[in-house]
Amino acid sequence: MKSIRNDRGEDLRENRLADFAGAIQWLRDHGVPYSDIRVLFPTLSENNLGVIDFRIRRDPNKKVARHVLEKASYVGASAKTQIDGAARDRTTESNALSDRKLSSASVRRLEDEVEEFAGSFWSHVRFLEGTKALGQFLKRVSMPGSDNVVLVRTGGRINHLLSELHLHAGYSTSAIAYGIEAYRWEQQSCNARPTPSSFETIGKTSLLISHACILRQDFFLASQWLKNAKTAFEVAGITDPEFYRQRAVVAMQTNAPDQAREDFQKSGDFLPDYNSRTTPAAVADARDRFLNFLNDDWEEAFGLMRYAAKNWPAGDIHIGINVNWAAATAYITDSREAHREATNLLLHAKPDLTTGYGHQATVSHLLKLTPQLPAPLRKPWVYFSLYYNAYRNK
Repeated sequence: MKSIRNDRGEDLRENRLADFAGAIQWLRDHGVPYSDIRVLFPTLSENNLGVIDFRIRRDPNKKVARHVLEKASYVGASAKTQIDGAARDRTTESNALSDRKLSSASVRRLEDEVEEFAGSFWSHVRFLEGTKALGQFLKRVSMPGSDNVVLVRTGGRINHLLSELHLHAGYSTSAIAYGIEAYRWEQQSCNARPTPSSFETIGKTSLLISHACILRQDFFLASQWLKNAKTAFEVAGITDPEFYRQRAVVAMQTNAPDQAREDFQKSGDFLPDYNSRTTPAAVADARDRFLNFLNDDWEEAFGLMRYAAKNWPAGDIHIGINVNWAAATAYITDSREAHREATNLLLHAKPDLTTGYGHQATVSHLLKLTPQLPAPLRKPWVYFSLYYNAYRNK
């Protein structure tokens, strides 16, 4: 598919955070006058703010984003039927292995190269640096026939990686578009060889789409794709704990904290069994970071932030994420000491912790505005800020 991006990651390199229309709308909905909003966003005049507010209320999504979201809704609505249909013809993994043996040397080589890229995935995320290599892989796949099972499977894998890459760089709409394309390839592969692993792959791609919807604050569409992921995982006989983490986020953002706590606990507890290479830092990031927030435990959040800085590679996205969540956890408490610590943390945090990761750069920027808001608005603003994304329409 043709990329819907047009800046090639340049906005990420320059840390351009231009689209705060949703944040402006949120502030207006909570009674903040344009004169005060202008103090928060000094590059905008009151006339600019009024125009932005009017436009987002009339049409909250840009044209390209609207098209992608409509497609995600349509495909998502029919996904369960397709998965259930393929499940009736389930086969064993041995057939998938024989497909590889019968494929050409060039196809096997491409599949190996793609998996080698996947093995170092996180080193390719920042600034969308991995898109060039994945684009070259995609050209080599071209348009294979449905009987070329390995090449179809590889095409799905490449689009899955493109979706995941754009997701973590913050380009939510592109992530959804590539995710839908990956789903289409994977469904074709699954129809030809409906093995447990093929259903698991569909479940994982469904989670990429739901995650991208969450980063657009579209929790209804996210829930639809989470249901599709659940269906696929049930057929596969195994569930990626990421499913519980995302379901918990939706619960947290829709005022169901008890359900959120239960699912966050599961997401961390089940992770080591699901992936034997999981590190304690990954478990803490999937579970403890969120539980600290829900429990208003800012001191534990700061401790986890320091732990993350020592246990994730330099420049890794998880370091900046934990800085943002530590500050967020401090801001939602009633402690003045916690508020001071949060402000100092964000003020003195190295900017390169979030530069290149669009969503986290957005969160950092918005959290810094928290002390300037009226006290009653600070906690709901923090909740809003954690999942607002200035790159959501890219």
